[in-house]
Amino acid sequence: MKNRSTKKSLSIFGGSFIVVCLLLLVTSFSVFAAVGTPVNLTAADKNQTTVAFYWTPVANATAYDVYVNGVLNGQSLKVNNILTSHYIARNLNPATEYSFSVVAKIGEEASAMSAVLKVTTNTLIQSGNVALGSVATASGQYNMGFGAGNAVDGTVSGWINITPVWLSGGSAPYWLKVDLGVEKSVNEFIVYHGGANSKYPGVKIVNYKIQGSNDNAQWNDLVTVTDNTQTLTTHQIDTVTYRYIRVYTEDTTGAIICELKIMSEVSVGTPVNLTAADKNDSIVAFYWAPVANATAYDVYVNGVLNGQSLKVNNILTSHYIARNLNSLTEYSFSVVARIGASKSAMSSVLKVTTYDLGQSVNVALGCSAAESDKINNSFVGANAFDGTVNGWINIRPMWFSDGVANVDHWISVDIGEATEVSRFILSHGPMSGYAGHAETYLRDFNIQGSNDNATWNNLVEVRGNITTTQTIHDIEPVSYRYFRVLSLAAPAGSGNAPAICELKIMSASELAIGDILFTDSDGVEIDSLLDKNMVKAKVEIANYDISVPFSGVLVIGLYVNDTTLANVEHVPIDLSANTRSTLYVPIDIPTDGISYTAKAFLWSDFINIKPLQISNKIN
Repeated sequence: MKNRSTKKSLSIFGGSFIVVCLLLLVTSFSVFAAVGTPVNLTAADKNQTTVAFYWTPVANATAYDVYVNGVLNGQSLKVNNILTSHYIARNLNPATEYSFSVVAKIGEEASAMSAVLKVTTNTLIQSGNVALGSVATASGQYNMGFGAGNAVDGTVSGWINITPVWLSGGSAPYWLKVDLGVEKSVNEFIVYHGGANSKYPGVKIVNYKIQGSNDNAQWNDLVTVTDNTQTLTTHQIDTVTYRYIRVYTEDTTGAIICELKIMSEVSVGTPVNLTAADKNDSIVAFYWAPVANATAYDVYVNGVLNGQSLKVNNILTSHYIARNLNSLTEYSFSVVARIGASKSAMSSVLKVTTYDLGQSVNVALGCSAAESDKINNSFVGANAFDGTVNGWINIRPMWFSDGVANVDHWISVDIGEATEVSRFILSHGPMSGYAGHAETYLRDFNIQGSNDNATWNNLVEVRGNITTTQTIHDIEPVSYRYFRVLSLAAPAGSGNAPAICELKIMSASELAIGDILFTDSDGVEIDSLLDKNMVKAKVEIANYDISVPFSGVLVIGLYVNDTTLANVEHVPIDLSANTRSTLYVPIDIPTDGISYTAKAFLWSDFINIKPLQISNKIN
C-alpha cells in the first residue's frame, strides 16, 4: 500500500506538472501572438526601376514580409544579425505606381498588413540615383554593421535600429566602390558624409577623389576635392559613361559615408519659342515655352553664360531679364534647360537690338519694386515690372493685392535716378481673363512721383475707370526717381481686389540730331570745304517717340565765331514715330577763307518766325 500510495502521489504530482506546463505554454503563446503592425512606411529614394523605403521597427519582430502590389516580394535583411526595417524593391517598371505594404512576424505569427505606401517610379527622362541598391564594396569596414551596402541603400540616417553608414576599417588608402551593373551615363555625385547622420556630427572626408572605370582596374579622376569642410557635397560634371564609380581617399583618419548618390543623365527638352517681351537702352526681357521637369535654365548672352532664370515662390520661371547692356547694340540670347546636372541642347538664338540713348523707353523695366500687400508670394510687385503682360511662365506674372476692403493698395518702383517721363501704360490684371478674377482692374487710382520715396505728388488721377485691360496716361514731362500706383480704398463687396499685370513708365520722347557731315552735289562725303562753293549738309534725324510722328523743318546755319549768322538754309521733314532719316540741305559756303561753324536746328515750322538776319560783316 505504501508503495502504491507513493506511486499514486507521483502520478498526481506528474499530472500537476503537466497542467502547470500547459498553462505556462498558453501564457507564453498569448504574449507573443500580439504582433504589432508596421507603421509610418516612408519612401527613402527611387529611380526608374528601384524604390527604397522604411518603417518604424516593431517590437520583438523576427522578420518582415514585404508585399508589392499585394504580392509577397521578399523579406527585409539582417545586418550584423540585426533585423532592419528597410527594403529595396528592384526590377520595377519606369513611370509606374506601386503599392508597398509590410507584415511583421514573430516566429510564425504575423501582424496585420500595414497601411499601403504608394510610390511612382521615375520616368525615363527623370534623373535618378543609379547607385540605389547597386552592389557596393569597400577597401574594408569597421565591422559587419558598417558595410559598403549601407552607402547605397537610399537612406541617410535613422531608418533602422542600426547605424546605416559605411565606416572604413584597416589602413589608408580607403575606398568605396559601386558597380552599376552596366555602363551608365552620369553627371552628378552627391556625397552624404558621416556628419549627415546625427550620430556623427561634423564628420566628413577632407581630401578625396571620385573616380570612374569600365574595367574595374584603370581609374580616371572625375572629381578632386581638397580641404573639404562640408558634410554634404554635390559635384556636377559633364556627362561621362562608366560602370564602376568609387570614392577614394588617402586620409589616414579614415572614411565614413552615409550615402553616395550617383545621378544619371536624362533627356532634357530644348527650350523653344524665345520671345522678346520688352527692352530699353540697357535691358532686354524675354521668355520661352517651359520645358517639362526642368529644374533650372541657363541663359547665354552672345554665347556666354549670363545667369539663371529665377524662382518665384519656389516655382521656376521661363523668363529672363538681361541687364547692363549697351545701347543700340544687337545681342544674341539663347537658353539651356537643366534637370539636375543634365542639360538640353542650346535653344535657337533670339536676336534683339537695344534702343538708342534718348529714345522713349520703359525706364521701369526690371527695376526694384515694393508693394503694400499681396495675396501670396507668387504675386509680388516685381511682377509688374518684368516686361511681360500675359503667360510667360507657369504662374501668373502680375501683382495681386490681398483685396482687403476700405484700405489703399499700392505698388512702387525705384528707377535708380530721377528721370524725365511723360507716359504711363498700365495693364490692369488679369489681362488673360483668369476665371474668377474679372473685377481686378483699378477703378479709382492715382499715379504718383517722388524723389525721396516719402512725399508723393499726384501725376495722374483717375476716378470711375471702366477699362478692364489697358489704360494709357500722357502727361507733361516730369522728373522723379520713384513712382507709385495708388489704388484708392474700395468698399467691401465691390469685388475690387486690385491687380496690375504691367506698369510701363516711358521716358520723355526726344528728337535727336546727329553730326553734320558735308557732301558734294552728288552726295559723296568730302573731307575738306576748301575751294568748295555749293555743298550739301548731311544730317541724320531721329524721332524717338514710340507713337507720335514729327513734322517740321531742319535748319542749317553757318556762323562766324560761333555767334554771328552768315548763312541759313532749311528743308521740310516728316518722321514717323520711332524712326530716323538722313536729310541733305544744300548750302552756299563763302570763299573768303574765314572759319565757319555749322549748326543744325529742328523747328516746328517757319510760320510767324521772324526772318533770320544775315550778318553783312564779312572779314
